[in-house]
Order: sequence, then C-alpha cells, then structure tokens
Amino acid sequence: MKKWLLLVVCVVFTHTTFGQWVEITPQDYVRYTETITGRYTTYPHSIADTTKGDVLVRTIKFNMVRDTTYFYTQQGEWWEGKFYGYRQRIYKTYPDTNGIHLEIFALPNEKEYYSLVKELVTYEDRYRPSSEPTFEVDVDRLMQISESDYLKKVGCDIYIRMDKDGTFWGSTLNDECKGSYAGADYTTSQFMIYTQYLVSWERGWTDEGEQKWGPKSSPYVYFKISQH
Repeated sequence: MKKWLLLVVCVVFTHTTFGQWVEITPQDYVRYTETITGRYTTYPHSIADTTKGDVLVRTIKFNMVRDTTYFYTQQGEWWEGKFYGYRQRIYKTYPDTNGIHLEIFALPNEKEYYSLVKELVTYEDRYRPSSEPTFEVDVDRLMQISESDYLKKVGCDIYIRMDKDGTFWGSTLNDECKGSYAGADYTTSQFMIYTQYLVSWERGWTDEGEQKWGPKSSPYVYFKISQH
C-alpha cells in the first residue's frame, strides 16, 4: 500500500506540473459531473494506513444554469454511531478553454446548515455499496441561499484538466489560496479523479514554507461506494 501511495504522489506531481492534457468535450464534462457525485470514503485507506483518518464525503448536484453546474459537498466523520460534518462547500463548475473551471465557496453561517444531510442507512451499513440512496440533502433549503451570499474562496479556483486516458486532475496555483486555519497562511490542494476513486492532498503552509496541517507523507485515497 505505501509503495503504491508513493507512486500516486509522483503521478500527482507529474500531472499537475508537467502533464500533457487534451481538450475536454461536453461528454467528458458530463462524465466528470457524474463521477464526483455520490459518497466517497477513506475507510479502506485508514485500515491500510493508520496515519489516515476515516473520512466520509458526500457530493450532489443541486442546480444547473446553462453550462454551469452547482454541487454541494459535505465532509465529516462518524463518532459513536452518528455522522458529524465539519466542512461544507459549494462547487461551481463550467467548461472553458482551459478545461473545467472550478470555483469554491463556503456557506454563510455554516454551522446552521450541517442539518442539510440526512442519513438513510444505519451506522453498521455506512460503508456498504448500495443501489438505493444512502443519504438525502435538503435541496430546497440550499436553493433558498442566494449565490450572492456564498463566500468565495478567493485565489482557490482550480482548472481541471484531462489526460488521454480520461483521468481528471487539478491543483491550486502556488500560494494564492490564502487561509489562516491552524496557523497556515495558504492552502495547497492537488487531486486526481478516477472512475471509482479519487486521490486528494490538501495541506496548509506558512509563508516561510512550514507545513501546519494536512498529511505529510502521502495523500488521502477516497473510494466511491455509492452514486447517492
């Protein structure tokens, strides 16, 4: 597992720094939106690598305006049989000449919206693949939030590219994604998206180059367990 993760890290840096990319067609864009939708878990990774946490991410499409797609994503962990969300984001994506443009927003008064997600499975079944919906999101409540109230993560836009083999990848640009969480001055984010799993490496840094948060040795691997 660790040797495989080291290979993944090398591939991530190769793609985000030197990778050759191909034009993304409308069909590719639809495939991207379908791929990132659903439930992703790091549970298998946390068993293989005990330095990694047991994280669950849910993502849904909740609005489309012409070529623009809006996603709601919530990340969190289970504790004593209950799911606790600790991060919510709105992703706004649309195709352009550089690939897929991803804009990232936080919700206003974020803690008020942690109840948006309702679990439809028991704690024991939380990681079992299912053809039936395993969670639901209060879309009406989401739609009541005006886009003008979204909190833009300035400098954190990502251009998603695609390789010839259909793999999507992207990263933030240098130190432009500013943030003061846990003593960091900026955040870097790198990821690769495959059909049934994605690789993500998020880290926080000081302006002097000291890492303040995020995994140091390797990225997280999220496995897709459900489309819903």
